[in-house]
Amino acid sequence: MFSLPIGRGFLFLLLVLGSHFLTSTISLAQNNVGIGTTQPNPHAVLELVSTNQGLLVPRLTTAQRVALGSNLNATPNPRISNGLMVFDSTENQFYYWHSTQWLKLDNVSASTNVGVWRSGPGMPANDLGNVGDYYLDTSQGNVYERKTEGYLFILNITGPRGLRGETGIQGPMGLTGPIGLPGPQGIAGPKGDKGDTGAAGINGRTILSGTTNPTSAIGAEGDFYINTTSSTLFGPKDSGSNWGMGTSLIGSATGAAGGDLTGNYPNPTVNAQAITTSKLADGAVNLSGAKVSGMLPVSNGGTGATSLTGIVLGNGTSPFGAIASNTANQYLRRNATNSGYEFGTLPPSEAPLTFSSGLTRTANAIGLGGTLSSNAILGLNSTYHFEIQKAAGNPALFVQSNGNIGISNNTPGYALDVNGAIRTGQTGASGVDGQLLIASEQGVTDYQITLNPPASMTRNTDYFFPPDVGSTGQVLTTDGAGNLSWTSKNASTTTKYLSIDPTGFVGTGKNAGKIFYYGLDAEFVATSDKDQTGIGAAVNLPHGATIKSFTCYYFDSESGGDTPDIAFTLIRKSISSSTRLSLSTVVSSGSSGFGSGTGTVAAANALVDNSLYTYKVIAYMKEYPNDIADVSKIKHRVYSVVVEYEE
Repeated sequence: MFSLPIGRGFLFLLLVLGSHFLTSTISLAQNNVGIGTTQPNPHAVLELVSTNQGLLVPRLTTAQRVALGSNLNATPNPRISNGLMVFDSTENQFYYWHSTQWLKLDNVSASTNVGVWRSGPGMPANDLGNVGDYYLDTSQGNVYERKTEGYLFILNITGPRGLRGETGIQGPMGLTGPIGLPGPQGIAGPKGDKGDTGAAGINGRTILSGTTNPTSAIGAEGDFYINTTSSTLFGPKDSGSNWGMGTSLIGSATGAAGGDLTGNYPNPTVNAQAITTSKLADGAVNLSGAKVSGMLPVSNGGTGATSLTGIVLGNGTSPFGAIASNTANQYLRRNATNSGYEFGTLPPSEAPLTFSSGLTRTANAIGLGGTLSSNAILGLNSTYHFEIQKAAGNPALFVQSNGNIGISNNTPGYALDVNGAIRTGQTGASGVDGQLLIASEQGVTDYQITLNPPASMTRNTDYFFPPDVGSTGQVLTTDGAGNLSWTSKNASTTTKYLSIDPTGFVGTGKNAGKIFYYGLDAEFVATSDKDQTGIGAAVNLPHGATIKSFTCYYFDSESGGDTPDIAFTLIRKSISSSTRLSLSTVVSSGSSGFGSGTGTVAAANALVDNSLYTYKVIAYMKEYPNDIADVSKIKHRVYSVVVEYEE
């Protein structure tokens, strides 16, 4: 769309200049004239068409143009000449007549009340532009004028279709178009010659076998292997030379058992007394190693159920003799002549059992290479260490001969050297918190530093210390994510004050419903002193500030007898629990009238932490006035509270 400020009288010029001069032909129609065309536009009085000539309007000097304007103004209606155009040869400038004056084509101001030309495809919106504007529909050639009620059609400037021109010079070849759709299948050609023999294919899979399980060096990827001894199939072998666990090729036996067996396969039961010496060859039963667990019953010999006769152990040279029934707490042992076995006490409690490897055992302890203390459970000398391993070469607990203890560390360099994290406290138990105590040896009296997590913790907290020791006067600060760094403490602090207006006080305490307070000066009386029942106001201090003191300004009413004193308490309350701490308390002087009091806050509790606590000042009666009949006469007043703090 384009916009061009122009007078309404210029419309005719636009229509003329928008035409083309094709020939010098003059055509006369009933109501119009065409020059250079035989078919002038029926809507135009005059249509000029040319390709090498222009329209030459009358050329006047400035004096002549001014004189012409005077003549136009002398007529009864100068406006009928609106749109009259001349060329000022003195100024080399086109002028056209509008109302009562000449206007330049390139200098039309808003005060002349001329319209603005706009264009675009399609009809214009009725709220486009202002009244008096024009709009050209570039798709249809229609011209519209903006009226108060919207745009109205004026005329169409589309000329007749011109004569067909000569064929132009052939243009350059265009870009290659996309590939067309495949054509239909052609007729099959004659059979071609036989091609060359292709490359050899990949070797097929091989099934190998042996009497043992396969090793990684046997076979190729994808092969199978059969252990003919155990009838187990392995494979296919993977790219990492692994054969897998293997699958047995022997199915499980099923059905009823027979002979010396009863029950069903695969788990039949041996019949009672089915195994006899006639059915066993020499060496058929081998009890070496841990082959028999529990008790091995022996019968058919001796004179009792616990008697053994003629039983041969080992190499056949140490037979059992007739052994009588044992008594309580005795053991089967070799006799003194090493000719047989007997029941007796083993080992004697008065003599240690010594092993050739240096392991000594007493009644209550085990020693490695040395004499044990009478109260020891495990004793070590300077040659040995003690360890409990999680796996080979990976000790869970390691005690060096010098007394150093390592946890997951087999080279402890300290009394306790831990490779990993240390946790204290009981997991999953409420109220069992861990502590870390660091003692300082001071002779008769020892002192210690205790690191103890707060009971109000609701999440894990990690702190990451800086890699250096910092400089003198620096302090540790956190970035909010637990990363600590050394920063220089700001030596200069600013003392600030927070004033609390009495209108900020509201009823507080468990018996808040029994508080009477009214008036701009927070007059109040409490019917109970339980839990510091009174009126309270929030203390909103910036996070990280340091509270120094708070000053209370009040009126202490003594009317009606022995009126109790008024008290003020600055309270810090936990966000996550009902725990609260009194930071400081101010009590009135006891006499009636206006007064004030200041309370200081201990440094240990002075730091404001808005992430854990809220702060409030409470005004209340020191005790309940039992001797006053009408408590409404007690009208203590709070005028203001000022909190002093540093930032």
